[in-house]
This record gives sequence, structure tokens and C-alpha cells, in this order.
Amino acid sequence: MSTGDPICSVCGNYKLQCTCANTIRTTMNFNELKYKAANFSDKTFGKNNPITGPLTHMHEEIDEILLCLSQDEDPLDEFADVLLMLVDAFRKHYGDSVDMQILIDAASKKLDINETRKWGEPDENGVIKHIKE
Repeated sequence: MSTGDPICSVCGNYKLQCTCANTIRTTMNFNELKYKAANFSDKTFGKNNPITGPLTHMHEEIDEILLCLSQDEDPLDEFADVLLMLVDAFRKHYGDSVDMQILIDAASKKLDINETRKWGEPDENGVIKHIKE
């Protein structure tokens, strides 16, 4: 396995879930990412940059992901841009002190809801919407 492999070579779990003593965690948690992104955003774009800035920019980055995919290129950096903008927008809406676990919990609850829904067929773009009952 390469050093960039997300799977622990000892226990076989994802490194972020691994409890093996030999796994060195070099990743930051979601709150650390939020604080680092907030510092960058406020310093670079100003503290008064409205939430519409990162949300609108996310659309452009999503288009870049689609372009990368259409050209058989790796869109990892574009996915990272989208995540950073989502984190910044979340922070701008809920405040600097918000714990990112709130977003993770909300996503988990939403996934639970989605798992109980019935889903239609994909449209011409591959979008599949739930059937409203």
C-alpha cells in the first residue's frame, strides 16, 4: 500500500477510524478545517463578505468538477474547493463558534430520511429525485 492509502495496513479499517498505534494521523478534524478556512476567508475576502459569495462560487467549482470528469481528469482539488466553500458558508450563516458536528449530525439525519424514501428514475442528467407522497 502507498503512504497515501486511506486503509490501515494493520487492521484494514479506514485510517480515520483506525485505533492502531502505528497509524499517524496527519489529517485535521472538521472544526480545525473550519477555523483554518475561516481565517483564510476573512483575511483574503474580508469579514463582511456575504454568504452569497462562497455559495455562488460553489456553482462555478461544481462546473469545474463536471469539466474535469468530462475530460477524464482528477477533480479532487475542485471537490476540495466545494467543501471549503460549503464550510465557509456554513460558518457565515451559523457563526464562527458553531461546531461542525452539527452539520455532520444533520447530514446523518437527512441520510436516515432519504433511506426511507422512494426514488424515481434518473432524468437526462442522471438526477434522481424522491417521489413525494
